[in-house]
Amino acid sequence: MRRRFLLLAVFALVALSSVAFNVGLGFGGGTAPLIATALIGPLGRLGGAGYMTLCALVSFGALYRMSDRSREPLT
Repeated sequence: MRRRFLLLAVFALVALSSVAFNVGLGFGGGTAPLIATALIGPLGRLGGAGYMTLCALVSFGALYRMSDRSREPLT
């Protein structure tokens, strides 16, 4: 009985994290072409390239600030 509950809890956790990941990916990745295209109009080609560069710099900054937790226990 306890094992079933544990499996159900793990399944719920995985399912909810999958939903959160996919919603975030939809918002972030879905709006990127729209924003890049809107910037290309007034700024030319550099508008889209600048937007992608800014996104990459924000991502690298977040990655730099993350701590390495690969050796920590999962509990």
